[in-house]
Amino acid sequence: MEQNPILIDPATVVSDQSMKRMARSDWLARAAKSRVVFSLALLTPALILIGVVIVLPMLRALMISVQEFELANLNTQQNFVGLAHYVTLLKSPIYAEAWRNTLVFSVGTVAGAFLLGFAIALVLNQSLRFRNLFRGLFLLPWVIPPISGALIWWWIFSAAQGILNYMLLQVGLIRGPVAWISDPSIAMYSVIIANIWRIFPFHMVMLLAALQTIPTELNDAASIDGASAWQRLRFVTIPSIRNIIVTVLTLSFIWAFQEFTMIWGITKGGPGFSTRTLLLFIYQTAFTFFHLGEAAAAGTIVLGILLIITSLALRFGLSRDTR
Repeated sequence: MEQNPILIDPATVVSDQSMKRMARSDWLARAAKSRVVFSLALLTPALILIGVVIVLPMLRALMISVQEFELANLNTQQNFVGLAHYVTLLKSPIYAEAWRNTLVFSVGTVAGAFLLGFAIALVLNQSLRFRNLFRGLFLLPWVIPPISGALIWWWIFSAAQGILNYMLLQVGLIRGPVAWISDPSIAMYSVIIANIWRIFPFHMVMLLAALQTIPTELNDAASIDGASAWQRLRFVTIPSIRNIIVTVLTLSFIWAFQEFTMIWGITKGGPGFSTRTLLLFIYQTAFTFFHLGEAAAAGTIVLGILLIITSLALRFGLSRDTR
């Protein structure tokens, strides 16, 4: 006897396909509602921009640092030299001097800008007449273009026609013009003063905003307990804004470490090598002497050191007390 073949109902097939489409739609809907997917969708444009503007140039610089790559002969970019540029830099006394100049400039700038900015922030945090006017005036150095600020300070420090020498001569503090930017022994201090003037408004604004977040009850209670102004500053004010202080110091140190415009506009790294920092060393190595491979190696070292300093500052400097 013949057996009847099993017949498949077409309606069942259509129903299964519809259920699969519905399942896919539900999955897409759940994914769209997921916070992770939504966050990634928002971050994707920024991540792509960071990759194109930052990550790719960093990788390219790393590749160049292990190649000979002379700008005067582009065929040398195919010559692999390994770590030869790094070894040359570590043995170079000129490179070591650039490191010393950079550290002196960075520490001097950050310390001076922080102390000046913090002092002004403490004053402007009080109830003073025309307080808002003074806040705006103190912001002017920050909004002036760096190259304009550099030219202003070059004119101020000029030995022949500078206003600083003129004023000091008029009040009798000096007997003759002082070579503020052409004397190797004082040129670095002159550049540091100019850069302090430029970046102290950033410290002032950030610290002033932080001071205004401190509850007045804390200082009032400390005053009632007999704490002096210095004790209130040390035990109430500074601990309350510690995280802001660490962040401001870290950012300003990174900026000072990478400063180029103010130094180049005032001294161009001179006289001699007395104010030539790492950024000027890298610039001159690449575009004056055309050793792009060596310049890329120097830049890679700077990047690594800054990453380490930033990580340590944020790791051990920030307070984790969120109460």
